[in-house]
Amino acid sequence: MNKRDGLTITSEGGQHLLKAAKEGWGGIIVTSHIGNYEISAIAFKKYGLKLMIMMGEKEANQVARQQRESLEKREIIIHVSSTEEPSPLGGIEALNFLRDGGFVSIAGDIVWTDQRSLCSVRLLGHEVKIPSAPFLLGLISGSPVFALFTFRIGKGNHRIVISPLPRIIASSRTDRIAAIQASAQEYASALEKAVRSHPHQWYVFEPIFGVD
Repeated sequence: MNKRDGLTITSEGGQHLLKAAKEGWGGIIVTSHIGNYEISAIAFKKYGLKLMIMMGEKEANQVARQQRESLEKREIIIHVSSTEEPSPLGGIEALNFLRDGGFVSIAGDIVWTDQRSLCSVRLLGHEVKIPSAPFLLGLISGSPVFALFTFRIGKGNHRIVISPLPRIIASSRTDRIAAIQASAQEYASALEKAVRSHPHQWYVFEPIFGVD
């Protein structure tokens, strides 16, 4: 439990991040628009972990300047990828950060990357297109991938839940596509569980549901 600025923050699964950091892997954090991500930033600071948040231009424009300044004050790196960048991973910056034992955070429930870099998953009974970037990064880097959700469970009371996703390993192109798809679906299943438990805390302001 962590109390700061009048907030009570509890966390579940933080040991998975500490283990990855200790082993020198770093990790990819797949986040969702549930709760307040600044709360998670406090937890990262508490654990002493290095964090880089990857955003697209559109997503970055939706984040209030005050929020971004608050994150940067906590020594969290924010990397904004332009729509002109050929890679949704921000070039080699994310890979270098991971290899240095850092953690890279990418939203999994909003499409801000190249439309060609998407994969289909089942979510709440619908076919949904989500970014493949966090799962592709996990495959390329060999770093573990985690789903992270932040829930508000009362006034000034928040809970962070961190769950490891299956390691993404592939030896051929066919295996690579299947491995990325499987990891993306694992995240979607975790997201569905989170949304069903806290339906009024999922803030996605653009339509994401596709064809049934």
